[in-house]
Amino acid sequence: MKKVLMSLFCFLGMTFVFYSIKYDIVISVLGGFLTSLITVWGSSKLNFKK
Repeated sequence: MKKVLMSLFCFLGMTFVFYSIKYDIVISVLGGFLTSLITVWGSSKLNFKK
């Protein structure tokens, strides 16, 4: 559940960042989605090593 909230927060944050740089809204959403996926995948990899 914590991972879902973190990915959602990251997705919204990155979408806002891309949108504020004046990218198209579609590119902003895609960029935010990719960034949140990478963040979740990276954090799960780190947790797996412990």
